[in-house]
Amino acid sequence: MEQGFVRWTTILAGLAVAVAASVWANDSLLRRPTGRRVPLAPGAEIAFSSNSNGNRDIYAMVIDGSGLRRLTTYDDDDGYPCWSPDGERIAFYAYHGTETWSIYTMRADGSERRRLTHREGAQDYAPQWSPDGQHIAFSSYDEGRDEIWVMNADGSNQRRLDGVAGSGPRWSPDGSRFTFASNHDGNTDIYLMNVDGTDVQQLTFGEERDLWPSWSPDGRRIAFMSNRDGNFEIYAMNADGSNQRRITRNEVDDWEPKWSPDGRWVMYYSLRNSGWEIFITTSDGRQELQLTSGNLTGSQATWHP
Repeated sequence: MEQGFVRWTTILAGLAVAVAASVWANDSLLRRPTGRRVPLAPGAEIAFSSNSNGNRDIYAMVIDGSGLRRLTTYDDDDGYPCWSPDGERIAFYAYHGTETWSIYTMRADGSERRRLTHREGAQDYAPQWSPDGQHIAFSSYDEGRDEIWVMNADGSNQRRLDGVAGSGPRWSPDGSRFTFASNHDGNTDIYLMNVDGTDVQQLTFGEERDLWPSWSPDGRRIAFMSNRDGNFEIYAMNADGSNQRRITRNEVDDWEPKWSPDGRWVMYYSLRNSGWEIFITTSDGRQELQLTSGNLTGSQATWHP
């Protein structure tokens, strides 16, 4: 079942990550291994998950590698961070054993940790804030079924989108639609729908797995991961499913793309060397930059708005 595939890759990503506190030198420019310098937005931040202290926690840092800080210190494994649109809070998920995963929020400094979902035996993960910050959508696996849920940002009014089997919901920039992955027809493809679950439209077609769609900030394009050419790589397409093309070309799997707020970059993580490492590439795929290396590794990365 596809949800099992997504769930176990989530677990493997957490188990594979190993982080230490060493980072690249503070610089306003990232430096490629070749020494080539590429300008990025000064002060841009990312959050990601890592298990540097024996269990998976959430960290944040400036994109040049400076300011690395640990945001969660609990015994539960924490992952899939997502900043609120105003940058004040972070939504994430936490393990309570292998069978129950729950959605939490906290302040951007790690304080005021609040549990929002409490369904025993349900595996809730990958939360995402609505563009207006009023709601949170998330994936859930419960009783053998892929589900998409939406709730108010304080955890109230939790509701499943009935009639929709899918995972990885992502709000469109205008807040009117979700893109998500589903295998309800036997193949795992990318879909669109209204936020109330109506008007479902299929965007990708094929026997391969297409997963983790992500909107560009202008709402015109969608990035996603696919193994249609062998291993998992990052692809992009127009929001109507047309003009599908490959962005990354690596010998190893590239996972879970996220567009930068300015639309110039796509961030993803990749299993290279001895663990997961975070990369960005220009949206045309012509230039790849490595954000973590050596003792600094991570997965499930997300941009600060």
